[in-house]
Amino acid sequence: MPNVGSNEFKGYSSSWQSPTNVQGHNGSAWKYGIAVYIHNGTSWVEVWNARPEVTSTSMATTSTGLTFSGTADPNNFSTTAKFEYKEVGGSYSNSGTTSTGMGDGVDGAVSYTVTATVADTYKNWESRASATNTAGTGTGSNVTLDCRKHDAGGSGWGTSDSSNNSTCDGCGTVTTRTYTKTGCQSYTGIVGTCTSWTGPSGDPFPTGCYPLSNGTHPYAAYSLWGWIYYTDSGCNNVPSTAPCSGGLQGPVGVEYCSVSGVYRVYGGDTCVYPSCC
Repeated sequence: MPNVGSNEFKGYSSSWQSPTNVQGHNGSAWKYGIAVYIHNGTSWVEVWNARPEVTSTSMATTSTGLTFSGTADPNNFSTTAKFEYKEVGGSYSNSGTTSTGMGDGVDGAVSYTVTATVADTYKNWESRASATNTAGTGTGSNVTLDCRKHDAGGSGWGTSDSSNNSTCDGCGTVTTRTYTKTGCQSYTGIVGTCTSWTGPSGDPFPTGCYPLSNGTHPYAAYSLWGWIYYTDSGCNNVPSTAPCSGGLQGPVGVEYCSVSGVYRVYGGDTCVYPSCC
């Protein structure tokens, strides 16, 4: 039972003890007391009351809101328990309530869990237990839980990455990062994306000898008449002219991926017929 102020109310049972309850007789039955006062010579001072004694235990977020656990000692009176919550720096709101296990004549801590629906759980939360009976309302200590996302001032998030390049047409990788923190709902973000294929060096008339990842022959170079295949890294040796009678074989076009450094053929092959003028 709580004591109020600097005064302490005690009863004698072999030795002086703080009371587990106070009762009074109304002429027909003994009733639990709500409060005890003494007169200090000037005014009446409350020295004991039966308000619920509460303890704040823990808080966590769910996909739709907040869940809170605590204990409440009804002190023999019907009691309803809840928790008060707010974003740090804001004003308190009230959760739903419960009275399970907190009826008349119940003395001793009763564990309870209640929830509150909130639109966005990724906030810096502060909460406290609260319980009310006929003697008044008791509140517990504050519990805090910072669920702000990493890019909104939050900290302490663990991360894990997963990658998928199947949607990138062979150029780049989609990397999804998952953020986790005890008590908070996990979330994901994209930290790597696909990259577009472009012409070699971005030049519409590129110079150089390019190694190919998918060509009919391993190298290609650009000429005035179009792309031509070569068999060596210096682009000096052309392959057999077949199947291009009287001409040279080459890809329709060559693309470059800046992420992987890979060149590829697109559009299939064609025949090139160099001329002197």
